[in-house]
Amino acid sequence: MVSFKALPLDATATAQLVEKFDQLFNCFNSRRFDSTSTMAHALTDKSGHIQFLQHTKEWLLQLKCRNKTQSLPCLEGWLLSISALEQLWSDLSENFGFRFLLTSRLNQDPLENLFSVVSGKGGHRTNPDAKEFKSALRQTMVDSIMTTSEHQNCEKDLATSLFNVHHIQQNVMEPQLTNIQREVPCTI
Repeated sequence: MVSFKALPLDATATAQLVEKFDQLFNCFNSRRFDSTSTMAHALTDKSGHIQFLQHTKEWLLQLKCRNKTQSLPCLEGWLLSISALEQLWSDLSENFGFRFLLTSRLNQDPLENLFSVVSGKGGHRTNPDAKEFKSALRQTMVDSIMTTSEHQNCEKDLATSLFNVHHIQQNVMEPQLTNIQREVPCTI
């Protein structure tokens, strides 16, 4: 907007700050191997993430805030997160042969999403006890098994659900049924 003269020249520094943090958030939230957004693709040896993180770490260390400490806790948190991601990638790629990393799998969003779904079972319990949570989690898992893919190419029917339930019953319940059958005397 500065280049189009829609904003004054003074807005350039703010725009650069926002762009840098946008890329930093993208770097820590990659969900796909390829992406059109800068730094939103998977971290690899050749993706440029490590160089970006090193450059960003130096940039964050140069930022000065106009408060007593001349720093913000969030900046210290970013520096810690950047160092942790660099070390994690080094360990995963060198010691375990990882070729890429989807960094969104490192944050707590999936866990929060699971808890949101579980708390929504049975009336949005905000503070369930262990028994209620276990029951709601079990119901959530059953619901997930019985849900068909949104990318299916045919009408929904219960055959897949019945197969899944039968498969679970066969793997989980069969040993119990076998023990019960042994205890019941044969009347034939």
